[in-house]
Amino acid sequence: MVVDPGTFVKRGGTRDEIAWMLPAETATSRSRRGADAKEEILTFVARQSTLECRLPRVQTRDTMRELWIASNNAKKRGELQRLLDPLGIRSRRPDELGAPFAPLEDQPDFAGNARKKAELLAQLAGGVALADDSGLCVDALDGRPGVHSARYGGPGLTDRQRLAALLAELAGVPAPRRTAHFTCSLCVCGPDGAVLAAIEATCEGTLLAAPAGDGGFGYDPIFVPLQFAGDPARTFAHLDAATKDHLSHRGKALRQLRERLPDLLRGAGGRGR
Repeated sequence: MVVDPGTFVKRGGTRDEIAWMLPAETATSRSRRGADAKEEILTFVARQSTLECRLPRVQTRDTMRELWIASNNAKKRGELQRLLDPLGIRSRRPDELGAPFAPLEDQPDFAGNARKKAELLAQLAGGVALADDSGLCVDALDGRPGVHSARYGGPGLTDRQRLAALLAELAGVPAPRRTAHFTCSLCVCGPDGAVLAAIEATCEGTLLAAPAGDGGFGYDPIFVPLQFAGDPARTFAHLDAATKDHLSHRGKALRQLRERLPDLLRGAGGRGR
């Protein structure tokens, strides 16, 4: 094979052998016999450590398939990981960085908060990060709690306490007017903080007057998806994981993202940790 002098030719083999790529002039000369060829090979070996420093960093398969999840909510991370599992992607947590990760969610919409979280974690981790900002929007409350869903009712409340605060506001609202939807906004950022993808999806439904079901988290125990409207035994907190993933705002958004994610991870690179 004839190639330009000074370019590199891979000899093939494992990742460990990549550092032993020969300059094209040397690879070609190996086909020659005699003292000249031997001398060139010996010269190459002597220069090998210098050449290694000039080679581009080889990105391993594991690094390519890592995704940092910008959430401290273990249950939310669990749902995201469950939807990512078919891709064989390893998720990483913010606490692996050894420093607190608590960005102020002060943007006016879900997309803005998702972008802020993904951008910050991607830059801190030097990898690709996925952030989810989601919440419940109640029609009778002009869209509240909305972007404040995780903090509704005041700081320090549990999920059940926030849910109780919401139900108190809805007291007296008749069933036909207890409509609402969940929104999920996803954002993926590369190591430099640049947005690689942004997706938003919703799930329409109605709200019960009292919690029902033992699963899920947040406002799941009072939310009945539109497909099961009128059935109080079919809240998000009742549904099995597969059914919830199929219907939910987060499941819809992740399915859209899932088609593009492998290419995004391959193209973005980043430093391993």
